[in-house]
Amino acid sequence: MPTPMIRATYTFQTETISHLEWLAHYWKMPKSEALRKVVDERAIEEMKLASTPLAALQRLQKKEGIESSAAGRWIEEIRQEREASIDKLEKTWASYTSTPTT
Repeated sequence: MPTPMIRATYTFQTETISHLEWLAHYWKMPKSEALRKVVDERAIEEMKLASTPLAALQRLQKKEGIESSAAGRWIEEIRQEREASIDKLEKTWASYTSTPTT
């Protein structure tokens, strides 16, 4: 069964058409096939990048309007809070485990 196709018209810059023609000639295929190949390969690359945890975080930050500098400050605040909490727990633990001197 043949792959369904949609005929579409797009407007490109002259240089883009020259690149497409060169690629089609180089790959020995029609321009439409060369264009499909380039678009499909690029889309797959972008989808892989978009599916990483970092990309998800960046999309969320962009959606919520959080600038990277603000996110960096928040990360530093959290790091300092955690370090302070660990220090407090270590001091508390030390007071329970130390042997009383007489």
